[in-house]
Amino acid sequence: MACHAIVVGPNGGCDLVYGGGTYTALQMANTLAKAGYITELIAAYSLPREKLEDIHGIKLHPNVKLSYLFNWYNRVPYTFPIIYPLFSKYLQKRVNSLKPDIVIFNDDAPKNVLYHLKRNGFPTAIYLHFSSKVRSLMPLLAIKWQLQNHLEMLSYLNFARQMFADIDMFDIVIANSTVTKKLTQAVYSINIDIIYPPVPIKNIGIDHKTKPSDKLIAIHVSQQDRSFLLDFLINILKNINFSSISNTLKFYLLNCNTQCYRQLKRFSNNVLALRFLKKELYTLLLKRSHVVTHFKWFEGFGIAVVEAMSEGAVPLVYKSDLNAVWIDVLEKGRWGYGFKNSDEFIDTLITLAQDFSYLKKKSNESIMRARCFSIDVFEKNILDKVI
Repeated sequence: MACHAIVVGPNGGCDLVYGGGTYTALQMANTLAKAGYITELIAAYSLPREKLEDIHGIKLHPNVKLSYLFNWYNRVPYTFPIIYPLFSKYLQKRVNSLKPDIVIFNDDAPKNVLYHLKRNGFPTAIYLHFSSKVRSLMPLLAIKWQLQNHLEMLSYLNFARQMFADIDMFDIVIANSTVTKKLTQAVYSINIDIIYPPVPIKNIGIDHKTKPSDKLIAIHVSQQDRSFLLDFLINILKNINFSSISNTLKFYLLNCNTQCYRQLKRFSNNVLALRFLKKELYTLLLKRSHVVTHFKWFEGFGIAVVEAMSEGAVPLVYKSDLNAVWIDVLEKGRWGYGFKNSDEFIDTLITLAQDFSYLKKKSNESIMRARCFSIDVFEKNILDKVI
């Protein structure tokens, strides 16, 4: 008799659309399917299967079935408190129908569904990127996030506190980094394993890039969420205009949100803010970049940065104890550079631009480090833990 598995989309199944959480859930479903499980990937909102595969560069296994209530393109804003209880009922029906051997949630789970799973003896696991339930129970951190947004976030965190299950109820708890583990254990005194997310490793290397004597190409690839340090970035870019590297630097900000794009689209000739990049152009810029930057005080992991590292880009990231790119990926400077101020950022760029052999050495180190987070490594670790 075939084994069955359910993988619930990011944010407790709210959506299966863009970002690293969705990419990880897709790879997780593929991993279980390749191991012989009939796997159902479930969310309230989702893109169609073909669109998900195109955006994330993944071909879903034939044993993966995609189930969702609503097409993402037809969503109605601000209806989440209405939609989510409907999704909880839908998920419980799928559980009763499939009788899965394992149910894996991402980030959070509906409280009533988890109670049902526990009562009926279904094994459960949760993979934490940064749980909204945890966030809602950390007042100081929650306030920091809320002050950078608006009342919608306050409303959401209050909803999360009431609707989502406590993390200590799951049979298996996995975090995507030591940062996520530390934050979760500040609320729940439980054992948590770390499995880093999967990263598509392409490994082109520095030999395929132009020498920085032509232009040193730096990029920013990560999502601009509430932890994005836009004002700090703008101040550094202003200082670059008065530095010795101003004529040899080309700085690209990829997939900018509206606020970032408005402030930087006409900033200077050596800064280019881009929105809604096609995958082909995004990949091309990744291949040509010498440096990948990261201007966020919080990051659960940072798949986009590691993907750029696999192409030979040297990481230059904001130093924060809540930034897993700095803590986990770079191991506080062992595998790249950190900065806390404008001088550290600019001096690193100058060092890399002036010595191509040194840049090549650091680039090869980036590639070596990126391989530690490959899809193969993720698949082995997930199967060892949940099966």
